[in-house]
Order: sequence, then structure tokens, then C-alpha cells
Amino acid sequence: MGGIARDLGYALRRLRRDPLLAGVAVATTGLGIGAAVAIFAVVDAVLLEPLPYEDPGELVAIFEADLDRGVTRNVANAGNAREWGLGAPSIEEIGGAVLAMPTVVEGVGEPREVVSSPVTPNYFQVLGLEPEIGRLMDPDAGGSGDAELLLSHRFWATAFGADPGVLGRVLNVNGAPHEVVGVLPPEYVAFGEGSAFYRSVPTDLMGDQTNSGRYLWVVARMVPGATAEGLQQELDGVSRGLQEAYPDFNAGWTTRTVPLQQDVIGDAAVGLWLLLVSVGLLLAIACGNVASLLLSRATARRPEMAVRSCLGATGRDLGRQLLVESSVLALAGGLAGVVLAYGGTWLLAGRMPDAFALPRLDQAAVDGTVLVFALAVSALTGLVFGMIPALQVRRSPPARTLGAEGRGPSRGASRARNVLVVVEVALSLVLLVAAGLVGRSLAELSSVDAGLEPEGVLVARVNLQGGSYPETADRQRFFAALIDRIEGESGVEAVGANTFLPMLGSGAATSFHDAGAPPPPREDWPTADIRNVEGDYFSAMGISPVEGRLFEPSDRDGSTQVVVVNEALARELWPGESALGRRLAINWGPLEEPWEVVGVVEDVRMVNPSQPARSAIYHPYRQAAYFPFMHVAVRTRGRPADFTPILRSIVTELDPAVALAQPVTMLEVVGDAVARPRMTTTLMAVFALVASALAAVGLYGVLSYAVSRRIREIGLRMAVGADGARVLGMVVAQGMGMVALGLALGTLVAFLGARFLSSLLFGVSPRDPWSFVVAIAGLAFTSLLASLIPAWRATRVQPAAALRGS
Repeated sequence: MGGIARDLGYALRRLRRDPLLAGVAVATTGLGIGAAVAIFAVVDAVLLEPLPYEDPGELVAIFEADLDRGVTRNVANAGNAREWGLGAPSIEEIGGAVLAMPTVVEGVGEPREVVSSPVTPNYFQVLGLEPEIGRLMDPDAGGSGDAELLLSHRFWATAFGADPGVLGRVLNVNGAPHEVVGVLPPEYVAFGEGSAFYRSVPTDLMGDQTNSGRYLWVVARMVPGATAEGLQQELDGVSRGLQEAYPDFNAGWTTRTVPLQQDVIGDAAVGLWLLLVSVGLLLAIACGNVASLLLSRATARRPEMAVRSCLGATGRDLGRQLLVESSVLALAGGLAGVVLAYGGTWLLAGRMPDAFALPRLDQAAVDGTVLVFALAVSALTGLVFGMIPALQVRRSPPARTLGAEGRGPSRGASRARNVLVVVEVALSLVLLVAAGLVGRSLAELSSVDAGLEPEGVLVARVNLQGGSYPETADRQRFFAALIDRIEGESGVEAVGANTFLPMLGSGAATSFHDAGAPPPPREDWPTADIRNVEGDYFSAMGISPVEGRLFEPSDRDGSTQVVVVNEALARELWPGESALGRRLAINWGPLEEPWEVVGVVEDVRMVNPSQPARSAIYHPYRQAAYFPFMHVAVRTRGRPADFTPILRSIVTELDPAVALAQPVTMLEVVGDAVARPRMTTTLMAVFALVASALAAVGLYGVLSYAVSRRIREIGLRMAVGADGARVLGMVVAQGMGMVALGLALGTLVAFLGARFLSSLLFGVSPRDPWSFVVAIAGLAFTSLLASLIPAWRATRVQPAAALRGS
């Protein structure tokens, strides 16, 4: 311990005498460690940290699936879910959350619209999540119709100022009184993320499976010792019984069981692991730079080390001294990195969590686990970039170092620095290729024709839930009046409304069949998205008609039931034929009352640009007002955001009690649909550019050092007739030779590893040649610039001065 303490004291004195080296090393390692720690904090929160529930490994999500239709993750019918709980011995308790819906809440100042999740009263008992204050819902109260609320921690803090006195308060939710019984902790809630509160639904919702609704996200807690695989086998048997008992409704439907943690993570894992690997490569390049810097320093200190060796220091003592110095630098860099990581994590998780669209991202923090990771990375970093100089010192005989032979550059150290440059270039190329691939994928995704024109469109949800509009006719009249008022404003080109906007990810769907042909077996009925529209919705959204007509004011209750369908549905049912005049039996209302197809519009991608357009059926809201809310879409001649106050004033004028959600532009909606790939691409590009800059700096440093050690040789060459161009070419050739080797190695690694990116890419091959060519050309150009500066300095050497200095 005494020897290490002496080495530590000596290391600190040495670094104080060389503040420039210490500062560069700490800044470089701090940048790499900070990026790595920040991304690890996100990975830990999203992927590694167990769900914040009691025994989370016992929780599974259960979905209905229709494999013949390619449906693997569908919400469940409540009656079917009840039978799963009764028929599967591995299930201890089962509950569910209904699809989160826009909700009007009164009792918190002005009526406001929020998103809420109806849940079975036992839902949080199934999860094993305890409230922060108050109690959970009474599992036995649902049947009596008592309505209870659990507030999310965020809504409690923003709407009530975190007042504990909120318990027992009665709020009107969609016109019905609900009592606040508790507040949840700031933890992730499965199938309820983003909800302001959770309200109880009657237990008889888990009732008769003969109804036609599938709307429940189901969570089950398994008995101790049970497995998801064993439960799946039990549910397969229950599903077969349900298919036989209720063939009209359950034909073709089975179940799919997924550990809840796996379902929460979803498809986020691949992108996050890619980012973690990327910052690992960035950190490796930073280590290479610092190792090269320390090698140069160790070469300059060879005489000092030789003298110490002659005075009795062993090779182990000298190597330990250098390792202690590198460890001090690494730990200092680690401290700087943790500070950067705090800022980066705060930015990613606290200020822009929606930019990632990741579950549990707001839980990311530099906590104990992340600090342990930072300490481990710092220690490993110090070992990595300190080992090479330490080995070089141990291999240098003192006699040779103190003699004339030892005054020149060490061949071993030079080779090591060259190898480091080659590795840095190779790793930088791998990062650039990966960033290029995900960047091209994002470009392809963004250029997809979504079937609409989002520029110049303002959208906002108007919600009529509550006591003022109890009847369907009242809602139809309000939306008709709202559209008429907006049409009269100057600058409005078109206005309409739709129950569910494209690209929001939410919606409604049901099965249907051609009413003009014999109905197929129920399991073969196709499925279509269902949308209600009002006004000139298609023109407002830039959705072009293909055949027939659009809706007219005469399409209202009492007239012929009509629908407009999209091209995907027309191709599916009547390929190569006209859809006009055809009739559809739609499983949303009486099947014996078919709807006539009066028009066909182009396909619209409802979920996000990467999901192909599905069959869609549009109903006129005046004939089928299935929902009490609609998204108003206004196409304007000016900036759409400028119409926001006008829209608010019109809604207030019609009814001050009507809740209006925050208006946004349709461009923002489309942008949010590609939030995760956009953020992944941005971070990858930043990491790749920083890595390339570090590699160029490393190359510059190696060549600058080589030129400084070859001043006499260069002066001699110029004295015997070599011109500046030849000297320039000599130095550039040395640098670009290393770069060429690094590019070759990096190309091979990138080519072999690109296949792991397949699941992240859209419309781009993982071995896309353009991504490779651009990355290679860009890195080669950067490296050439880094080589030219020391090469130019070499041409400025004065032969006489160089020879005198020898």
C-alpha cells in the first residue's frame, strides 16, 4: 500500500506539471465515459430495471391472437378473459385495463380533457403496486357501481399541487361522479402510461363472452413457480373450448402469453442496445487517443525511467507507476463523465422523454447502479489506455535507453501508436456506417407516402363527454355547427373532423364481409379500421378520392346508410372491379343492415409510416356517431398554429364547458410517429461524428509526433535535394497508409455486423452500398485533412537548422 501511495503522490505531482496533457486526457475520457453512462442510465431504466411491482416475474400480459390474419397482439374480450382466469390453474389473479380514452374531467378549475384508463377494480392488486397516499380501489365495489379514482402522481402534482387533501374529493368524469381514493407513486403503470388517472369499471364488465367487443389489456399474476410457457399451454386449451362454445365470435381466435416486462420493453431493446454499443465504440476510440498521448509521453520519459531502473526500480514498479497515473486520469475523466451524464440524463429523461417514445424513460437517473457502472468503466478505461505505455516501459532495457541508441524514437511505441490509429479508424467507420444506415432508413421512412398532406393543417380533439350532450343527436348537431363556424373564417381552405387521426396509433376496428356474397366462416371475416368523419375531412387532410363521391350533407340519419372505403379494402374484396354500389355487413351494429359503398379514397397509413395501410371504412358522423369526441382538422392558407386562438374562441362561443385538447399541427403528429428512429439516428450521428473527429485527432497526433522525431531526417532529405512536394507526399502517405488499413478492417467488421441492424431498418438493406461508400469517403477525407497539417509543417523545416539541432 505504501508503494501505491507514493506512486499516487508522484502521479499527482507529474500531472500538475503537465496540465495540458492532463486536461486533454480528462476531457477526452470524460466525453466518452459521460456518453456511455448517460446511455446506460436509459438502458438500465428501460431494459434492465425490473418493473416496480411486487414479484414482477410472476406477471404476464395475455393477448388475443388470430394468426391466420397476422394478428399477434390484440386487446381481449372481457368475457374471454374471465374464462382464462377460471380455466387456467397457473393464474392466481387476473385483471385488465380498458383502452385509454380521452376523458372530460370537471372539478379541477375549468373542464379539461385528459387521457384516462378505466381499469378493473383489482388491477393494481394484480400488479402489486401500492399507492403513495390513500388506498387502492376496492375490488368488491365494482359490482355495486361505486366509481373510484386513482390519480397518477403527475396529475396529482400538476392539477392539485400535490395536496394530500385531495383524498375523498369527488370529480365529475364524463359527467359521472367519481371519488378520489388514492394517488399512485411516480412509477410506470403497464397499459396506462400517460394517463392522468385510473377509474374503476364494474366487475360485470368481465362478463358474457358473446358480446362483440375486444377492448381489454389483460394482466395476470401467476401462482408461484408457474411459467409463461406452462400458462400458454393451459390457455390454448381454454381457447379451444371458447371457440367451440362461441364460434360466431371466437372462431380463429387464440391467446398469446408474454412476460409483462418483455411486453413493456417491446421493440425498444434493439435500438437501445445499438446506442450502448455505439457509445462503447466511442469510448474505445477515446481510450485509443489517450493511450497514444500517454505513449508519446512515456517515450519522452524513457531516460527518466532508465535512471530509476538503474537506481533499483523494477519493471513492475515502473509499469505500476504508469498505471497509477493513467488510473488517476481515468478517474478524473470518470468524475467529469458523471457530471456530463447527469446533464445528459436530465435532458433525455427529464426534458425530452417524448422524443424517444420509450417506456419508463422518465425513470432514468444517475443512481447507485449507474454510478457503479461509471466507476467500473472508469477503472477499465484507465487499465486499457495505461497498459500499453506500461508494457513499453517494462520492455525497454536501461542501458539501451541511456545510450545513443535510446535517444531516438522507440520502434515498439511507434508501432503501438500506429496500431491504435488503425483501430480508431476502423471503429469510427463502423459507427459511421451504422449511423448512415439508420439515417437512410429514417429518410426512407419520412419519404413514405402516408396518403395525406400534413402541411398547413391544424388538428385538435373536441370532447363532448359529460352531461351536456347525452344524446347522439346532440353531439351530431354540435359538430355540424362547429364545422360550419370554422368554414366561415377567413384563411380556411377546408375543415372536417375524424374520430381517430392517422399516425396517433389509437383507433377502432371491427370485422366485416361483403353483404352481396355468401358470408364466409366467421374466422375468415376480414378486419377494417373504423372511422367516423364530419365535414370536408378528406380535403382538409389532403386525402384524394379515387372513385365515386365523398359524403354529402344529405348523408344523415334516416337516409341510405353509406360508407367510403379505402383502396386496400376495395382491392381485398373486389380486385379489378368497381367498389361502387357494393354493400358491406359491418360488425358494429346490426349485421342485417348493410352499408352501401359510395366512394373510394386513397390509402392512409393509420399507425405510422412503417406500417402498411390496412383496410379502412369511413362512416358519416351524422349516421354513425360511435364516439363522443372528434379530432377537428383545419387546413389554412397561413401558418396553422396561428389559427389556434380562433379555434379556441369558436369552441368557447358554442359552449364554454366543452373541453378542447391542445391543438397541434399535423406535421407534429407525423413527426411524433417517427420519434424513436429520429432520436436514434440523431444520437448515432453525433456519436459517429465525434468518433471520426477523435480518430482524426489521433492520426494528427501520431503524424505530428513522427514528424517531430524525424526533423533531422527530413532536413537531410531536403539538404540533398528533396523538394516540399516529396516531403509532403512522404508524410501523407504514412498517414493514409494507416487510414487505408483501418478502412479495410472497419469495412469488414461493418459488413459482417450490419445484419444485426435489420430489425431497425426500413426500406434499406443492412449492406446498403451507398452507406458504406459515403462513410468511407467521409472518413478518408477527414483523415486526409488531419494528415496534411503535420505534412505541411514538415515542408517548412529549414535543413540547416534541422542539421544543427541534431
